[in-house]
Amino acid sequence: MNSADSLFAFFVAFFAIEMFYQVFFFSRFAFLKKNNFSAENKDDHLDWPGVSVVICARNEAENLLEHLPKIFDQAYKNFEVIIVNDCSIDDTEDVLRAFKNKHKNCKIVLLKENDLFIGGKKFALTMGIKAAKNDIILFTDADCVPASENWIESVARSMVKRQSAATEMEIKAGKNPDSKIELAIGYGAYKKEKSLLNALIRFDAFSIGLRSFSFALAGLPYMGVGRNLCYRKSFFFRNKGFASHQHIPYGDDDLFVNETANGNNTAIFDPLKGKTISIPEKTFKDWVKQKKRHLSTSPNYKLFHQVLLGIQPLARIFFIVTFVALIILNYNFGLIAVVFIASMLMQFINFHQSMKRMGESDLLFLAPFLEIILLFIYPAIWFAGVTAKKKSKYW
Repeated sequence: MNSADSLFAFFVAFFAIEMFYQVFFFSRFAFLKKNNFSAENKDDHLDWPGVSVVICARNEAENLLEHLPKIFDQAYKNFEVIIVNDCSIDDTEDVLRAFKNKHKNCKIVLLKENDLFIGGKKFALTMGIKAAKNDIILFTDADCVPASENWIESVARSMVKRQSAATEMEIKAGKNPDSKIELAIGYGAYKKEKSLLNALIRFDAFSIGLRSFSFALAGLPYMGVGRNLCYRKSFFFRNKGFASHQHIPYGDDDLFVNETANGNNTAIFDPLKGKTISIPEKTFKDWVKQKKRHLSTSPNYKLFHQVLLGIQPLARIFFIVTFVALIILNYNFGLIAVVFIASMLMQFINFHQSMKRMGESDLLFLAPFLEIILLFIYPAIWFAGVTAKKKSKYW
C-alpha cells in the first residue's frame, strides 16, 4: 500500500466516524416525532404544576424594561418570576420595583455588595432558587426574550412527561415508580441580523443546540445553556447545588448539568415554542471573548463526555484535510467524490430537518462555510480560553 492508499484509508475512517455521529446522534433529534414534546395527558393548563422563572440581573435596567413584559405575558397561568438584583448600581432596583407593583407574581431578591461578600452568579442563582415557591425552576437571562407565549408551557410539558419507553416499562413492571424528569434543556437562539458575524453566531448556537439535544436523546446529556434551562428545586439541593464547582467562576449551567444529568432524569423541551432569543455580540472580538468564557468550563466535563465531544470535530477536520490532500495527489477523484458527497448529504439532511425544527432554516445553505470557520477557529478559542487568567467571576 503506497502513501496515497494509506491516506485514502484514513479518509474512509474519518468518514465512518462522521457517519456514526450523524446517524447515531444527530438524526435522533432531526427525525424526532413531534409529539415527543407533548405531555402524556391533555389536562387544562390550570392543572399544570407551578413554575418559577429565575433571572439574575446585574446592571440590566434597559434589558429588563424591554424583555420582562414578554415573560409576564406568558399564556401559562401558574408561574412566578423571581429577579435577583445582583449588586446593581444602575436603575435596576427602580425598574424592578415598578414591575413588582404591576405584577402580583413578581418577586425580587436584592443582593448588596460589601467587603465580606464574595458573590458571583452562582451565589445569586442559589438565592433565587431558595426564594422560589415552586419545585420547577426555569432559568433565563435578562437579555433574553421567549420566542412565544407558550415558552413556560413547553417547559412544563417536558417536566411532566416520561422521556423513554424504557422508563415506561420500568414503571409498569413496578420498578423505579418514582422515576421522573428532574432536568430539561432548551434551545438558546440569537436574534437574526444581516451580517456574516451574526450568521456565524447563530450557526454556533444552532450547532450547540443540536449537539446537546441529540446527546440527551441518546441518553448522554452533557450540558445546557443558562439562558434556557430548567430543573427541580429539590433536585438542585439534593445534589448540593454548585458546591463541587463553586471555585470555578463560570459553568453554573453546563457544569451542573454535566454532573447531575443522565438518560433517565433529563428531557428536552420544544426547540421552537420553547426557545429563547438573545441579543448577539456586535463584534468578532466580543464574540471570541464570550466563547473563551463558555469553552473554559469544558475541561471540567466528565472525561467520557470530553472524549465523545472531541472525536467528532477532529474527525471532521481531518476528513476535510485528507479530502483536499487526495485531490492534490490526483487520487481516484470519482471515488473520493462519492465518499465526500455521501458525508455532506447526510449532514445536509440532518441540518435541514433540525434547522426547520429550531427555526433556523435560513442558515442551511451557509452551513458548510460556517462549519468550516468554526471547525478551525474553535481550537484556537478553546486554547486561549482555558489558558487565560480568569479575571471575572460573573457572566
